[in-house]
Amino acid sequence: MRHYLLLLVCCAAGLLPAQSTEKRIALVIGNARYAANPLTNPPNDARDVAETLRRAGFSVTEKHNLNYVDFNNAITDFTRKFTDPNIVALIFYAGHGVQDNGENYLVPVDADKLADDELLHRCVSLAGIASKMASANNHMNIVILDACRSYPVQRRVRNVLSGLAQFDEQMPESLVAYATAPGQIALDQNNKPNSLFTENLLKYIVQPGMEISEVFFEVRRSVKEQSDGKQIPTLDNRLTRKFYFFKAPEPAAATTTQPAAVPPMKSKPPKNPESWEHCVGISYSRFGQEPNGSYLKSAHFNAYQAYYMLVKRAGGFVSLGVYSCSYDLAQSGGYQYSRAMATIGPGIRFWGKPPSFRLYGFAGVALFMNNPDGEVFGKKVSDIGFEFLVVGAVGQMGFKVGYLSAFEEAKGFAVGMQYCF
Repeated sequence: MRHYLLLLVCCAAGLLPAQSTEKRIALVIGNARYAANPLTNPPNDARDVAETLRRAGFSVTEKHNLNYVDFNNAITDFTRKFTDPNIVALIFYAGHGVQDNGENYLVPVDADKLADDELLHRCVSLAGIASKMASANNHMNIVILDACRSYPVQRRVRNVLSGLAQFDEQMPESLVAYATAPGQIALDQNNKPNSLFTENLLKYIVQPGMEISEVFFEVRRSVKEQSDGKQIPTLDNRLTRKFYFFKAPEPAAATTTQPAAVPPMKSKPPKNPESWEHCVGISYSRFGQEPNGSYLKSAHFNAYQAYYMLVKRAGGFVSLGVYSCSYDLAQSGGYQYSRAMATIGPGIRFWGKPPSFRLYGFAGVALFMNNPDGEVFGKKVSDIGFEFLVVGAVGQMGFKVGYLSAFEEAKGFAVGMQYCF
């Protein structure tokens, strides 16, 4: 199931295997459980490379921690699949490797206490693998060796050199990639799942439309840079054919008849948090006055307003509305009237930015139009009060709460809701 999901993801991302008559097969081996010098990265290297090759259309045989017999059997079984001239055969090996007298050997996990005169009989010869691949006349042969690690070999006849030697086998239509230069040691990364070489191989092998020579050029450049020149992968490239692990996305097919152009859908650009924000809303206020002296039992006011805010980091607001008044006088009983009112004042944004949650504070002067035809408590003209507001918003919706201090010492609250744009 995991492989099917990965294939769907690759299809969506344009990572499709290059399409041709090629038949792609691969053998992937990761050896780590050595008694003398165990390794950390090869199990992850082998698993991740095998998974990537499956996505690239390879039929993959994946093996781990092979002893001498199983290692040779795996090579034999793999080369027996070379029955089609269109085969692209790939071998990836992560583990220990040694060289002796110019010959390279891959080390099975049971080759402990290895001596220099035992290499031929206890290790797997790279020349033998290359000979089997060359005799099959495949369409292409690819060998990737992350095996240039240090492995202890007892000296009996001569010194066994570190790393691997330069590949010198006659294998036409072949590419052999080494994790580092001949005779040098490749770096493991015990704090990461993959070795430095395989980490970069996995990065570039999945690039759509990148030819195999370009893949290893980028791997070499990146490994050299990350290791400060201590590790420089080497490539023996004898290919005369192009090869792509993943094809480039197909360009849109040209048509002779062009459909009428459809104008692009106009979309509202995202709001700049530092641009002016406009808000319109409605609010309700209730305020009143308790007994005052010998003439007033109580006074109650209800106000309805429509308001407009314009604010950046600082701004202001204005509101228009009506208020109704109900007096209960001690001497003459009830008295009612309705008049216009207006509020205006400055404000600031003191928390957050659009379109996330933000808060504004406003302070305004409220003007109450009094009875023009007669006196109310000896006054004919406008009365002044004060309004203090906290306005909040999330996205385009917001709210308003406030405190209102009106004429004749009336006090109360204000609530409202708004739309911001």
